[in-house]
Amino acid sequence: MKYFHRIIDEDRKSIKSKTSTAHAAVIKGERITAGLVQKEQGSGSQPHRHPKLEQFNFIIKGKFKSMVEGEHHIMEEGDMVHIPPNALHQMVAVGEGENIYFMAKDTISDPERWITAKRKIKRQRSLGMSPVSIRMKKNRELSQAAKMGGNIYEIFSPYHR
Repeated sequence: MKYFHRIIDEDRKSIKSKTSTAHAAVIKGERITAGLVQKEQGSGSQPHRHPKLEQFNFIIKGKFKSMVEGEHHIMEEGDMVHIPPNALHQMVAVGEGENIYFMAKDTISDPERWITAKRKIKRQRSLGMSPVSIRMKKNRELSQAAKMGGNIYEIFSPYHR
């Protein structure tokens, strides 16, 4: 496991998403995903929600027009926004040049993670794994989701709820 990251020097790859045009260098932990997100002037996310997922964004460089639950704010270097679970939010780069922010969100509550785990279990069953070995693996992978009260059998869209 790599503990130390010089994220400022890592390649920022396109986020393949229905809601964002950003590029990011992302580090994924067991419970938290963090990264540097870069957006070109005029680009950004569409208004969207993350069910059960909490997020913080800290502006490092540039300027962003941000919205959380209908409240709008122009964010500049040194500003931070807290996005509660299921809050409608959006960030659009409005500064000239580089627009970069640090993002951290709790992925343990991310429904996409539950969906991925459920697909793994289905694949394992199709490969003939025994119910006991599947259950043991499932318990390890999904114990945190269960503790959070999540329903792994629901499929969420970005606009859910």
